[in-house]
Amino acid sequence: KVVGGLGLGMGNSNDEKNSFFQGFKDLDNYVAGIYLSQDNFDITSELLIGDYNQAFIEEIGRNFTINVNDKTRWALNFNSLTDNTGHTYDVPEGQTSIILDPNLNHIGIPNSIYDSFLKNLIDNNKLECQSDVTIFPTCNCSNTDIFPLLFFKFDKVNLIIPPELYVQKDTNCTLLIGKTDVTKSFENFWIFGSPVLTYYYTMFNFNYPNYQIIFTKAKIFERNNRWY
Repeated sequence: KVVGGLGLGMGNSNDEKNSFFQGFKDLDNYVAGIYLSQDNFDITSELLIGDYNQAFIEEIGRNFTINVNDKTRWALNFNSLTDNTGHTYDVPEGQTSIILDPNLNHIGIPNSIYDSFLKNLIDNNKLECQSDVTIFPTCNCSNTDIFPLLFFKFDKVNLIIPPELYVQKDTNCTLLIGKTDVTKSFENFWIFGSPVLTYYYTMFNFNYPNYQIIFTKAKIFERNNRWY
């Protein structure tokens, strides 16, 4: 298993050449690919430096390529957040950065907008959820079609977050959406945790000075006791 933050930072300055990759002098391709497997699944996780593994990609050429804005954390800044019902979620300026952390088992949302985002998600889609849950809300699962697709817009790219990435289905449906107020360093960041990194095979293009993260649907995707 790959655990903890990705740790592919660029050093202390956005202008510095990537310190992590400086040790790899003879790479043919300045790219890295990560596949994060499921618990109790017979395929192991993989971090490949200098290439990507086509065996983990569902369809070559179908991907979401996003420019990195904050190179110290491989952070991505999105322009807007909508869903497939046409609803737009209000995200204040300064709280539109996303980082990746495979050690987080949910999607993290900045503490200051967590309550309003959750209320909009529940009210707009008429979800029947318990209001007294302090960690992850639980909702009625009688109709899973009401859980929307989320679209994070980056310039001309819409990164799709389907409901299976933020809903854990059992007797009830648990919304895997939590706060990111654990430290001051991350309180204004969204965090895409392991659900996103198991659904998408993720590639990191570190051809200095243009850094990109590329998401493409993983070929092997099976979630135990979750959506299906």
